Amino acid sequence: MQLFGAGRVRVPLIRHRIGVVDLAVTARFFPTLRTVDVVLTGVTGTSSLLEEHVTDERTAKAHDLLALVQMDQHAERLFSGLSQASAPA
Repeated sequence: MQLFGAGRVRVPLIRHRIGVVDLAVTARFFPTLRTVDVVLTGVTGTSSLLEEHVTDERTAKAHDLLALVQMDQHAERLFSGLSQASAPA
């Protein structure tokens, strides 16, 4: 697989760094999470937001990551309200 123009990458070597967000699971079990909260769940690799792991620095990084994929304007919206086309992958 080619990743961001960096040549070929073997997926098994980076699988632990790949996050997956499932809109159906998040909407069903965590309907009150904002989009930025869903990005913050990557801090712990869980589907729930663990408040004790949320810091100002991590929140700023989550906003930076949303901006990277042009989703920063949706940061405060409920993630469950985003369309599949809008939801960050």
